[in-house]
Amino acid sequence: MSDTDTYYRYTDERVLLLTSQIFRPTAASAVIQLTGAQVEMLRNMTQYLNRPNTYVWEYEIDRYLTPDADNFDDILAIVANLEEKLMGNENVIWGFKERLHAKVEHTQVGAGAYTMTILTVPAGYVYVVNYIVSNNANRGLEHVHQICEAADCCNVHIQVTTAAGELAINTRVNYVLEEGDCVKAVFTTSENGDFMVGRAWGYKMAVP
Repeated sequence: MSDTDTYYRYTDERVLLLTSQIFRPTAASAVIQLTGAQVEMLRNMTQYLNRPNTYVWEYEIDRYLTPDADNFDDILAIVANLEEKLMGNENVIWGFKERLHAKVEHTQVGAGAYTMTILTVPAGYVYVVNYIVSNNANRGLEHVHQICEAADCCNVHIQVTTAAGELAINTRVNYVLEEGDCVKAVFTTSENGDFMVGRAWGYKMAVP
């Protein structure tokens, strides 16, 4: 210790952080979603993190020693990084919410092409579609799988089946869909009474 060491008396109104736990944390890195209210709280609380008397280098019976200038500069760099993170950004945390499985069945009335909407993404979600399948149980025909934004559709798979009930499969895909986007299967020809099925698999992400 030296004459430049800084000590503070304990007070019930002060929350103290042990410096060693900051430089050698035991907690693992974490991805955390905060509400707006929680962000406001933490932004205001960071003012205490910029004060030297918040940190304990060494506890004594009736007082504690704070970090020296060099160590406190390192702490301030960590605090500045935290403050920057609390200002937020436009990136959404990408994560699994639950499994996506959509199945639609249709019995054709009359003859002609039929477009089936397998799924539409609801508000508050992003869907990742990994698998699309369709089939007509009664006859072979050309299948077209589409990803659509409103009326703007993109053909992502075209397959001509060779027998009744043969599956048209579009797999190993990774289509990212936002609110209002949909997956469709177009059965290019069908007859009255044909039984058709469309399915999609993937996963859902809830958007905060």
